[in-house]
Amino acid sequence: MIRSATPIPQHSFTNTETRDALEHTLRISGWRDTGYEHVGRQPFHAHLVELCLWPLQIILERMDQSCVYRGGPWTGGLTFLSKLTSNGELYCSGRRIDDTSIAVFPWDFSNSASLSGKAHSVLIVVDQDALADHARSVFDIDIMPAMLRRGRSITDASTVSAFQRCALTLLDDLSMRPELLDSESYRTATRAHLLNMLVSLLDSGTAARPLSPPSTRSYVLEKADEYMYAKIADPLDISELCESIRVSPRTLRYSFEEMVGVSPTHYLQALRLGRVRRELLQLRSATQIRCIAERHGFAHMGRFAQAYADAFGELPSHTCRRARNLSSA
Repeated sequence: MIRSATPIPQHSFTNTETRDALEHTLRISGWRDTGYEHVGRQPFHAHLVELCLWPLQIILERMDQSCVYRGGPWTGGLTFLSKLTSNGELYCSGRRIDDTSIAVFPWDFSNSASLSGKAHSVLIVVDQDALADHARSVFDIDIMPAMLRRGRSITDASTVSAFQRCALTLLDDLSMRPELLDSESYRTATRAHLLNMLVSLLDSGTAARPLSPPSTRSYVLEKADEYMYAKIADPLDISELCESIRVSPRTLRYSFEEMVGVSPTHYLQALRLGRVRRELLQLRSATQIRCIAERHGFAHMGRFAQAYADAFGELPSHTCRRARNLSSA
C-alpha cells in the first residue's frame, strides 16, 4: 500500500502491535508516499512505538519478517536511524546500515528500504530548518553542512549508545505514563533536550564518515522488482528476468537472499498476494475473489487460498468478511 503524507501531530504518542503490513503503513504519521510490502515466509508481525513532538518524531519499530519499504519522512525531515538488534541485513536506498551506528540522511536521500529478517530499530526525524534555527539561537553554531546532503554514518560507540539510550528511555517513560505528554512544561523540556542532543551529535565531529555506497545487489533487487511489477500477472521466467537485467541466475538469487531473505519466485508471489489483499479489503462481497486472484496470476484457487492463508493468517473469504463488517461499522 502506498499512502500519501498526513500532517504530523503537534504532539501524540502511540504504542501498537500490528499483524498486517497495510495497517502498519497507516500507523506512521506524516511520512510521504509510504508503503510496506510483506515478503517474508510467515505472517506479518510488527510493533510500533511513535512519539510526535513537533518538530520531532521518534519511532521505535520491531519487524518480525522480511519486508520492503518505499517512502520517506516529510519534506525537510532529517533522519537519524540506529539498528538495535537484528538477524538480517537492513538497507536504506541500497546502503547497508551497520550495526552499532547511526545513519544520518536528509528527507530526499532515502526513499526505500529492505530487510532480510527480523530487526529492531529506533529513529528520530527532525525538521531541518527547526534544528538549524535551534542551533543558531541556543548554541550560535551552524550544524547543517553541505556534506549531510549525501548522508553520514556515526560509529563512535559512546555517541551511538547515548543516542539509543535517550530515545528508549523517553519512550519507556511515556509507555508507562502517557499522561506526561499532556503537560506543556514536559513537552517543552523534552523537545529542548532532544534538540540539544541532536545539535551536539552533529557538532561533535563524529558525523564525518560517509554512508557506504549503494550495493550491487541492491541494484539487482531494484531492477528485478521493476521487472516483476511490469509482469505481475505473468509466470516468472527466471532466464528472461536475468537477461532483462543482465545478471546470472546465481547473482539474482544471492541478491534476493541478502536483501530480503527470500528467493525471487517467493518475492514475486508475495507481491501478488499483497495486491490481491489490498483489493479484497475494498470488497463488500466475496464473489469477486476468483477474478481478482486470476488477474494477479493465480490460476489454481486451492493453491492460492493456501498461499494466502500462509501469508496473512486467514483465508481470502475471511478478509472480505472482515472488510464488509468494518465498512458496515
